[in-house]
Amino acid sequence: MVSLFFTRCDYVTPKKSTKAVDTAVVYVRNVLIEDYTGQKCGNCPYAAYNLDSTIIQTYGSKIIPIAVHAGFFATPDLSGLYTKDYRTNEGTTWDNWFNMSANGNPGGMVNRQDYPAGTNHKQFTDWYGLATNILANLPVMNIKISNSYDTTTRTIQAIITSKFLQQFDSTYMLSVVLTEDTIIGNQDEYVPYLSNNAVNLPNYVFNHMLRASFNGAWGDTLSTGPHAINDSIPKTYSLILNSNFVPKHCNVIAFIYNPATYEVVQAQMARVTQ
Repeated sequence: MVSLFFTRCDYVTPKKSTKAVDTAVVYVRNVLIEDYTGQKCGNCPYAAYNLDSTIIQTYGSKIIPIAVHAGFFATPDLSGLYTKDYRTNEGTTWDNWFNMSANGNPGGMVNRQDYPAGTNHKQFTDWYGLATNILANLPVMNIKISNSYDTTTRTIQAIITSKFLQQFDSTYMLSVVLTEDTIIGNQDEYVPYLSNNAVNLPNYVFNHMLRASFNGAWGDTLSTGPHAINDSIPKTYSLILNSNFVPKHCNVIAFIYNPATYEVVQAQMARVTQ
């Protein structure tokens, strides 16, 4: 598994305001899509193609993608084609908690909806419709990410500012993770889809891969409420980048969720370096 890192978080007292949301600013609703996958999963590339070529192609930056390598198909072999370990402790924790790979790969979650009901595991063919329905709603929170990167120490500093766009009285959590794009490696693919004809793709491009967390599998407490419209909470995190990761291919992703239901209410992504 990938081993990490040193992290730090600074908390700042919320800035309070009783004013209405600034109508001159356009706030956007984003959707978190988690793709649970593995290098030995022959059907999994089709989920990735659907995510990139259909969903992100349609909705662009409103889609916040995380490819979570976890479970049986992500377990590396001792020799042969699939010896690289793309798993993370956080991804394995999520996979076990949400029963993702246990219910079959490929599979995913869209804003982690329907977890308490046990129907959170969604087929990739359903992701587009679920995302479309969520994006039809106005955002209830906004997230701004400001990153800086020290090339000498390989330290990422991420300032995450969460803004309440409506009044909240419940507890909310903030998770901050790192993903990486453009990782070249071996991937199984069944040709055609759902067949038993496995083909190795030696130069497969892995994108959106979960690499690390700034604040653990479940994040930390953003707010215990109550909060008024325009209340803003900035938090600062830092992480030392693994020497194998390429800074220009890495992204910081932040998402806010309700710990009672695990449903995500807002997500955002920003490159580590431009």
